[in-house]
Amino acid sequence: LRYNKTDPQNPAVIAKKPLLGVVNETDVYGNILFVAATHDGVYALDLTTSTLETIDHFPVGEPGEVQGAYDLYRSGDTLFIASNTRVLRLKYHNSSGFEALPEFGPMAGSFCVTGNKRYIAVGSQGLIWGFVNIYDRNDLSTAICTWQSNKIKLIQKLRFSDTRDHILFVCGGPRPLDLFLKSYLFALQISGDVITAIDTTIVNGLPVVAHSNVMNMDMRNDTLFVATGCAIDFTMGFPLAYVPVLDANPLPANPMQMIGYINPGLWHFDVALMEGTPFLATSSEWLGVAINDVSGLSPLDTLMMIETGGWAQSCKARGDTLWVAHEGWGLAAYYIDSLEYTAGTMSDSRMLHLYSQHHHYFVPDFEFVQDSLLVLASGHVFNLNPWWEGGKPDSVHHLNFQFANTIQKIQTNTGIRLIAGCELPLYGFGSKTMALFDPLAPGGEKLCELPLNNSPNAIAVQDDLVFYGVKYDSTGNDYFIAAAEVSDDQFHVLDTFLLSNGLGDIGSVSIDEGLLALARSNVISWLSWDGNDFDYLGTSAKPGMSATDIVLKNNLIYIADKMYGMRILDINDVNQGVFVAECPGTGGWGANNFGSVSITLGKDGGIFLTDFNAGVIMIEAYDSTLVTIADRRYSRDISFHVYPNPVNESFTIGLGRYAELSRDSELTVFNLSGQTVYTHQIREEASVRIPCNHWKDGVYLVSITDDLGGVSTRKVLKVGNK
Repeated sequence: LRYNKTDPQNPAVIAKKPLLGVVNETDVYGNILFVAATHDGVYALDLTTSTLETIDHFPVGEPGEVQGAYDLYRSGDTLFIASNTRVLRLKYHNSSGFEALPEFGPMAGSFCVTGNKRYIAVGSQGLIWGFVNIYDRNDLSTAICTWQSNKIKLIQKLRFSDTRDHILFVCGGPRPLDLFLKSYLFALQISGDVITAIDTTIVNGLPVVAHSNVMNMDMRNDTLFVATGCAIDFTMGFPLAYVPVLDANPLPANPMQMIGYINPGLWHFDVALMEGTPFLATSSEWLGVAINDVSGLSPLDTLMMIETGGWAQSCKARGDTLWVAHEGWGLAAYYIDSLEYTAGTMSDSRMLHLYSQHHHYFVPDFEFVQDSLLVLASGHVFNLNPWWEGGKPDSVHHLNFQFANTIQKIQTNTGIRLIAGCELPLYGFGSKTMALFDPLAPGGEKLCELPLNNSPNAIAVQDDLVFYGVKYDSTGNDYFIAAAEVSDDQFHVLDTFLLSNGLGDIGSVSIDEGLLALARSNVISWLSWDGNDFDYLGTSAKPGMSATDIVLKNNLIYIADKMYGMRILDINDVNQGVFVAECPGTGGWGANNFGSVSITLGKDGGIFLTDFNAGVIMIEAYDSTLVTIADRRYSRDISFHVYPNPVNESFTIGLGRYAELSRDSELTVFNLSGQTVYTHQIREEASVRIPCNHWKDGVYLVSITDDLGGVSTRKVLKVGNK
């Protein structure tokens, strides 16, 4: 995103560019924006265009590899790229783009790079501790000096002093020996071929809750603003994290002095002083971009927050809308066609954002109950009816989910229920369970519960059956796939199947038309299900794959591969699977375990790959037996909503965005005998109210046919009168 900040309190987006990789560093060179984006590589983008048009691209690494574009330093027309192996050098020419120059630096682990008129500094993340190599910028063949410390393992960023070319600041990530609870900012002094630490600032965190991480910084006249991840100090705005402000001018004779601090919110990753202004921009995991006036160093002198979206966990496509669950940022809804590359800068793409600074809404998953009820994995339940009519959703009640990772709707003999897969977050040692809830019960207590001792994400629902991975002996190695019927608000086990040992947790399960697929690390297995029993059919493995989620549809298994992206396994020959297609994602991020985390299909076969780093990656359909992409606008599910449902006196058809596309479309209501009980010609209306107090009780079908032949139908239940 590029903002016009002429009016700091009313920023305007003037350019936007979708990228897959995490954007690690940018640099402006005239009208060129250079971008280092993990496995996307290095871009030269045209700043004069609203779409930040690509002028040239230099790839760095492949998804799943350790190599990527992790940092960028520019000196004139030459770029230095820390690739997590060595340091790449690229010379940029206006006429021909990038030219690769010889590499230099350590043979492994080069994670950050910076320079000044005398030196080039390279920071590396070692196996035991990190180290810094200093090079004469006129001779990059051999380092003139090296510094290392057992207080630092992950060197995150380097920055030379504004005023003294022999002083270097080192941002250090947390190390395991400190239990990730403290991090260090070092000031180093270079003297000939000797480099020594002359000062250290320590920041602290809290166990489990807040990991301190000195990961970036910016400075002006040697006043340092330091991004600390989530450094916590009870004297500095707890529970908010803080950005220390340090005066480094006394160095080297005297130590740095802390002269103030800023509270940017909670977790934050980067800070940037805005040139020519007294403002500091801070990137926050939960709050987006915070703009602070730092002229008076008032901790909470925040001008505004710019929402940018958080780390995505899961998504669902419903009609023309994509719903995305973000960790810490809440739930967002987007028009699908506004997210496609053909939409240019993706303007006006977000329809809804459910977020609360008080409750926060950590949302790994969500589910819809009827058309009007939305349940978040945080337990919050919302009525969407006011939103369909142009207002805001109503908070209805709260279900007592205990750290739910996933929730799914199931139809039982006692009504609609929710199954929640839950895990107590204790680094793999917390309990893992599956619980049943009534989504309409204001009390929100669980109706029953089963211990899983297996990933709570490995749960799939079909009709009134639930399929799940389970380890009955928490100390053993025997993992089972189990099927249970849900009736009378209890789980009744029908069959179990013992899987081969040695692969650990079952990570994901999917069921379709009598076939069940499951994922365990790099192994995909599939079984038949006849309604009562499992029968093993086959297994396929792919070296290096790490399957985090799967979807089985039409004998194709769609796989979210954490460190690669998307893969498709064809099991039409049920005895032998064949990998037939793949699409790269972000490839994770170095040692970061996050990457592609879940996968889902639209009704037209379009693939939605949720990636913790990149949001949702939309991939064209592979299955040609489903509705084709070209016909999607008119053959897909037309987005309209029926509420209330069930109904007594009257109900409303909420047309939402479909009203913008309607031209003489027809709305018809039938009874189950096929008789028409109501018709209406739609002419760009936002909603249609239908009286039904004289209808007999029962199920009716509401159908909309547009002028291009697209048809969509909803059921409505009439109760209470006759």
